[in-house]
Amino acid sequence: MHTTIFNKIADPVTYCIYTARIKKVTLYFIALLLACSSCKTIAYYDDGTFVKTAELKAKTLVLISHSNEEFKDFRSQVDDIMVMAETIYAMQKARQLNFLTTKQWDIMMKGTGVSKKSILPEYFNMWKKKGKLNDFFIDEAREQIGAAFDEILKLEDQKLRK
Repeated sequence: MHTTIFNKIADPVTYCIYTARIKKVTLYFIALLLACSSCKTIAYYDDGTFVKTAELKAKTLVLISHSNEEFKDFRSQVDDIMVMAETIYAMQKARQLNFLTTKQWDIMMKGTGVSKKSILPEYFNMWKKKGKLNDFFIDEAREQIGAAFDEILKLEDQKLRK
């Protein structure tokens, strides 16, 4: 005869209590697994959002390359970029379970922390105030703004697909 823990329990009442506990723990474990697998903590990937954000990044970086020229010549393009950015930002805020992406857009559009300096609007405001920006500053800003967009795109790309 094969010896198990159940064979060693002599008292039938103890055996019943023991098996009932095992069943109860097993049911709790199964319920926990089902609950965790059905929990969704972040919004699903959205192809439209990804494409629009990538397009905005490309247009923004091209426009930034021209900021060593007079702002007034590019005012309408800056306005178009800002409208596109605000539109995507509003769409992201409206999506359910999109907290992390919204926080990234908050940094891009509103700023965070003590300074509350945004990334995109601040750059364009500086260009507007100064008229032209120097090439060194443009290169540094272009790299940082591109990296900020990359973080937003990476997060969107890592979301679960439906």
